[in-house]
Amino acid sequence: MRLLRRKQKATPPENAAALRETFDRDGLLKVDRFVDAALCDRIVAEAEEFYGRKGVQPDRAGRTMNFHQESPAAREALSDPRLLGVLQALLGEEPFFLQSIYFRRGSEQAPHSDYLFMSTAPVLQLCGVWIACEDVTEDAGPLVYYPGSHKIASIGIPERYESRIDAVRKDIDEREPELTEFYSERRMMSGESLLTCVFYDEWITELHTALERGDYPKTVLLPQKGDCVVWHATLIHGGSPVTGGPERTRRSLVAHFLTTAVESFFDMNFVDTGNRLTLDTIDKRRPADLQVLPEAS
Repeated sequence: MRLLRRKQKATPPENAAALRETFDRDGLLKVDRFVDAALCDRIVAEAEEFYGRKGVQPDRAGRTMNFHQESPAAREALSDPRLLGVLQALLGEEPFFLQSIYFRRGSEQAPHSDYLFMSTAPVLQLCGVWIACEDVTEDAGPLVYYPGSHKIASIGIPERYESRIDAVRKDIDEREPELTEFYSERRMMSGESLLTCVFYDEWITELHTALERGDYPKTVLLPQKGDCVVWHATLIHGGSPVTGGPERTRRSLVAHFLTTAVESFFDMNFVDTGNRLTLDTIDKRRPADLQVLPEAS
């Protein structure tokens, strides 16, 4: 199994101060034509080959977690010294690769903050990276984000757990049959526990309320092939609906990076397990995992 190279030497960008200013203000930075178009085409081709090896028709291919394990082109893009230089300039510490995700279609994911699902100690040692592997059209479910929303007060997963878990458990005890039925389909698809479902839905609802109360204009991104987007750990972002039909694609490569300053890392499993990870205990050999979508009715 192939791993992403970690020891590439970062190439600092000449305009680091300007990039950091934009990132700090908006919570997002877009660098045009950052990845060569031919490399984007290789990423797409290797994804299609991966679907074939798995015996999955492309139209039923959902997201692929840890796609870099199957794609030399993805590993090349995500270990680019120029990218590492940009991330170090934005985060102030050496970047540490965490995971990759390949999308064939738009995610249509509701607005959220990555920090709800991946938090760190010290705080905010995390960012997301998104590479457009093709030109994105308005009907392909483009990315949406809310500039400045990264400044909404946010706490890490352990702190939220400590302050809310008793109330969540009480809610489940009082409404267990109703909640079990409500989350049955989601749990069948995701494997999440009922506790995790309720814990996170409550948190996301509060985040959306804070978003609505603030002055954060919804912004739609229509990147072109090779554009690279970096977003802040707490920026609220998501995917808009795909309106162009089942064949409309939005091929993209996503990654999350921590920094070498991280002492503890917490993911969604903390709600059920209480696990605290370190950079040494994060499993770097996680295989690619393809989500297979149900057949269209």
